Amino acid sequence: MTLDSVEIVTFNEGALSAVQASEGVVPASEAKELRNRIREPERPLGRKTMEVEILKDAVRLAREKN
Repeated sequence: MTLDSVEIVTFNEGALSAVQASEGVVPASEAKELRNRIREPERPLGRKTMEVEILKDAVRLAREKN
């Protein structure tokens, strides 16, 4: 028996979920942990990106005055 794009449809704790044939299932707690691990370095990166943009604008304004 072969199944198409949706292999299994189950009813777990009041939620309907479908599992694709090419994708694995990850527990919600693990997915949350992984999202937090990604978010952790994104915060300082976002701050540094904003800092660089502000400094670029400051340099541009200083050059325009000269």
